[in-house]
Amino acid sequence: MKRKVAVIILCVVFLVGTFYVFASDALINQEDKTDVLEIAETAESAEPDSTAEIVIETSPEPDSETAEPTASAAAEEEDLSGQAGENETETTASQYPSNFYELAQVLNSRDINTVGVCDILTSYLYLRDVYGLSNQELEYIAGLIIGGAEPSNIMEAAYFWLDTCEDISIIEQIYNKKSEYEGGKFWVENAYNDVTEYIHGELSVDDVNHYLEAGAAAVDIQNANILSRRGVYTIQQILDRIIGGETIVDVMNDVYGTNITQPVSLFGLNENEEADENILDSKELAGLENKQIEESAEEILSDSGVSERLSKKRNEKNAGLVEQLVVNGIIPGRIDEDLGVIFDE
Repeated sequence: MKRKVAVIILCVVFLVGTFYVFASDALINQEDKTDVLEIAETAESAEPDSTAEIVIETSPEPDSETAEPTASAAAEEEDLSGQAGENETETTASQYPSNFYELAQVLNSRDINTVGVCDILTSYLYLRDVYGLSNQELEYIAGLIIGGAEPSNIMEAAYFWLDTCEDISIIEQIYNKKSEYEGGKFWVENAYNDVTEYIHGELSVDDVNHYLEAGAAAVDIQNANILSRRGVYTIQQILDRIIGGETIVDVMNDVYGTNITQPVSLFGLNENEEADENILDSKELAGLENKQIEESAEEILSDSGVSERLSKKRNEKNAGLVEQLVVNGIIPGRIDEDLGVIFDE
């Protein structure tokens, strides 16, 4: 039997850890399929006084390596069905959604190696622990995968859904549109905009150039794109407010119903120049640190070091979830004091 060694503090879960930023050609009208945010980035880079930058985050592909089965299907079923026994910890087993073990069984029965199964399950539990999804919502997501949907695509759509105002059923609707947009980097947002009939607004290339020339930054377009999905303002309405002198924090307070205070330096400038790029991470940071979103947002606005803290907290959480899965016998492996998690392959 082969073993794969993984130090859990370095385990990077491919789907979790940030608000997804999708710069999609679905932002623009049907007549012009150029990537709007790419145009925005190019246009801004031509301006000598501009320092804004588009940061498009995508999830890496899951490990494509597959492993030979290490036990019969019956043995795997017995192993998973007996989790109420000695391998189960008190802290989390009773909190698992009712179909969680069935989800683990299904993943183990598919052509996915141990690391890939661990990634999916950790991403799934991160939704519960950090974003506060209910057992009913988690059972719905698990049910889609159990029913035959491709796991990483469902998880990608689920994380996208977090930023929207839609019912959770939009995840399945997005997934069902996958074949129409498959192969595109931003298939989830393209499918989402199709399903919602572009109700949250769309920009033409001329629109992008207009907003950039009027003083909006590329990151403003990026943030407006995400915030518009909450159904409070369209992307145009948000950008009109920005070029009218308001800040993305002003918009966030209206969209999220928060009361975030934007700190300024003695010179009237943001103390943290990268804040606008990271401000939407405040929801995740608040979930990781059990704080109010206002507190996390104000920390991001005032301290450039918060992004490093977020990364550390994210890694620690992911590592803890991986260890939990191994201790509970859901992922085959053991915990080594020096090496971390050692997966059985």
